[in-house]
Amino acid sequence: MPATIPRARDTGRDHAAEGSRRSRRLRVRARVQLLLLAVGTAGVLALASAGYISTRYRAPHLGHVTMKRVDPGSVAALESVFRRADYQWPPSKSVPPIAVANLPPGLDQVDVDRRKALFFQTVLPLVVAENTRIRRQRQFLKRQFASGRIKPDSRTALHIRRIAKAFDVDGKINDSAFRKTLLRRVDVVPPGLVLAQAATESGWGTSRFAVEGNNLFGIWTWDADRGLTPRKRRPGADHYVRAYRNLRSSVHNYIMNIDTHDAYSELRQLRAFLRHKHQSLDPSRLAVGLRLYSSRRGDYVQDIRAMIRMNHLDRLVRLQLGRHS
Repeated sequence: MPATIPRARDTGRDHAAEGSRRSRRLRVRARVQLLLLAVGTAGVLALASAGYISTRYRAPHLGHVTMKRVDPGSVAALESVFRRADYQWPPSKSVPPIAVANLPPGLDQVDVDRRKALFFQTVLPLVVAENTRIRRQRQFLKRQFASGRIKPDSRTALHIRRIAKAFDVDGKINDSAFRKTLLRRVDVVPPGLVLAQAATESGWGTSRFAVEGNNLFGIWTWDADRGLTPRKRRPGADHYVRAYRNLRSSVHNYIMNIDTHDAYSELRQLRAFLRHKHQSLDPSRLAVGLRLYSSRRGDYVQDIRAMIRMNHLDRLVRLQLGRHS
């Protein structure tokens, strides 16, 4: 079990709110088109230089990544979903944007190879979607920071502060320390590392907490209303195992935990070092940053590395979400 405290807030997204945001984006786009028709490109640039409008990138798609939610009631139904999407294991360069809500019953009854493939196929699109969201935010931050000083009262500053709040970073947006810390946190976690931990912590999706609470990573909580009571909890212990409303929320919470919790600062430092050296984010190398995830420390790291090696999870690189069918 991890020695970390999960975030208490609900990380799920409201689809009605997402639709409202999409409508606002369309209205803004229509206004821009009307403005172009009225004054032309030269006029727009003149208004921008005079400060009446902003041409700075507004980060329109930094949040939620749209996926197709499915809730298969059986292993056969899950296999049918993947078959229709032409989704096989191991994947090629892309994975379908399918968000399996809950693991189907009976997964523990199928043969090992089939169970492993189905588990990886279920979790991988959720990881790629979360990394896509974070990658967009990181690219936005790098672009804005490269432009120099940012006006504190600008819309760009507002976007940056929202990202910083989500990643628990405080400071002034033009301070180099703030920018360095934020970029160190707003970064992806290699899919191979996430899948290795999910398989290890959930018993390939067959644990009670994975089945009843959609918890793939054994994350704890001290809020009885948000967790399940461990059957073998020590006398006097007051922790619970966090329950999530779906698997996507579990993956989101886990990656945000890795990106923000002090226990994983070593992993983030190593990730930043690899970035600086223009090296790939090798999941086996980054696994050393998970020593504090388990009381087993170094032995746990070796188990994760063995999981990565035996299942060739280090090959899951440059994956993208496919288009909706």
